[in-house]
Amino acid sequence: IFIRYAQRTSFIDTIFIYCSIIFAIIFFLQQCQCLVQILKSLKEPISVYAFFSEALIGNGEETLRLYSHFGKRKFTYTLVDPNRNPGLARRFNVTADGTVVILYRERQEKLMALSEEELTNGIIKLTRERSQTLCFLKGHGEGELEEREREGLSTLKGTLEKMGYNLRTLSLAEEGGIPEESTLLVVAGPKKGLFPAEAFLIRGYLRDGKSALFLLDPGGDSLIPEMLKPYGVSVDNDVIVDLVSRTLSGDPLMPIVEEYQYHEITKNFKLPALFPLARSVSAVTPLPSNVTVVELAK
Repeated sequence: IFIRYAQRTSFIDTIFIYCSIIFAIIFFLQQCQCLVQILKSLKEPISVYAFFSEALIGNGEETLRLYSHFGKRKFTYTLVDPNRNPGLARRFNVTADGTVVILYRERQEKLMALSEEELTNGIIKLTRERSQTLCFLKGHGEGELEEREREGLSTLKGTLEKMGYNLRTLSLAEEGGIPEESTLLVVAGPKKGLFPAEAFLIRGYLRDGKSALFLLDPGGDSLIPEMLKPYGVSVDNDVIVDLVSRTLSGDPLMPIVEEYQYHEITKNFKLPALFPLARSVSAVTPLPSNVTVVELAK
């Protein structure tokens, strides 16, 4: 589909609109592929009861049909009018029109709105075998989980919580260690350096085979790049400048990535991604023994 605007529209604007439409189509197809994978991974069937009155039913039935189509026999749904079937509504403690109840094994998840995002997150949360705790390091100017400003992580927090993850902040200076229940340690953009004792604790955490995610802006801590070298990762003290990306982003300090290496994380990635104020990350040469490094995006 190509939309052509009036003559006042510049060539760059037209190309941007054209690319946006293509990206939107690819994003929709990518969502469908992700949905298929989620539904195929179900070990047992899922049942959904959608409590919608006649006034609301048109808003959600198409979404349920889509999931039923991709889920085959593993996803079934029942539309229930709470006004005509108050007994079933009372059984699931449904008090609001538009409520959706997902049943899996002996567990259930209740949604107060029906959308592809809400339904997918509800399924993921309900079918996860065990709870997972993400610890976000604090005390060095990292992004705040509750902060809604540009550098805040409130949107990420909301998304992860909808998917059933437990989130908590962690001050190594106060707690003196990383909790045993931590599934992932997240170091999100520290502006100040770690204390040597904190770096020692994180090194021990990694040596024990635990997982960590480092989101490092240009500049910042020098201890973290040194910490990552034994794991085959080189973090350069630079800023990436991409003159080509100015066409789409208007800012050479916002490089665009279109090439993804094959990995379980990126195997279905089709859309370009923008990385504002990014620094170079690469594999060290030669790699340490027993270490595998995958460069996800270039």
